[in-house]
Amino acid sequence: MKLEEKLMKLRKENAWSQEEFAEKLNVTRQTVSKWELGQTTPDTDNLTKIASIFGISVNDLLDENANPIEKNSKSSNKNGSLVKILILVVILILVLLGIGAITINKIFNKVTNQAVPKSIVEMFEQYSISDIFDTVFGKIQESEKEIEESKRNFDRDAFNSKFKNLYYGSTNGFFMNNFVDEVIKSNEEHPNNTIIVKYKESEAKSSDDLRTLKKQLKSGVNDKYEIYYEYDENGYINKAIIEDVESEEKNEKNMDDAINDVKKMQQKMMEQMNH
Repeated sequence: MKLEEKLMKLRKENAWSQEEFAEKLNVTRQTVSKWELGQTTPDTDNLTKIASIFGISVNDLLDENANPIEKNSKSSNKNGSLVKILILVVILILVLLGIGAITINKIFNKVTNQAVPKSIVEMFEQYSISDIFDTVFGKIQESEKEIEESKRNFDRDAFNSKFKNLYYGSTNGFFMNNFVDEVIKSNEEHPNNTIIVKYKESEAKSSDDLRTLKKQLKSGVNDKYEIYYEYDENGYINKAIIEDVESEEKNEKNMDDAINDVKKMQQKMMEQMNH
């Protein structure tokens, strides 16, 4: 994978626009755009900043055989596993302290006829070890659910942003053709989150149907279109609606033609009245 492809994928994986990414590096959006198009390359300072932001090495960025996205994901999973291990260790220590406190309380009570202060033993005598484990593991499960929900939201935002950041609202024929190619690629890579494209009376989802629909679209920069999205129950884009937009020049021409037609009709009526 080339450097420009890595930069774009890493940025989109974090659901950042080019402007947001540029702000983090203190550069302009145009600079980021040139990097992602392969027109220029980040200097050493910016490569170091980029690697630091994404938690990878500069070599991961420059080595075409390295996959920094996969590495970053594995690193996150590893960190998550370490957190779970630390939590279990803390739980074990607490349980051992609780058992020790209860035992000491009984011995201390027999020897001195006095109890160890309640603040040390109270919790462990009030709840059984199984209750403590159930409570703590319940919290862990809740935390895991929150992490999973956060990951789903991140995946959804990353999925939607690659379309909304580039193809939304008014656009020209050149970008609209690129959009259809992007949908074809996305549908093949994400069969569980396919997008239907509607243009006039046609709707397409399969690669072949989308290529057929693409032939109906003009590819000139002066050809104007509007694109809107619909979303499924999980918030993913599942439908794109493309509409034609007439250019101002065409609208003015149609208006001029209509005015001329009215003038001709008035002139014709005047001639008939004179006869």
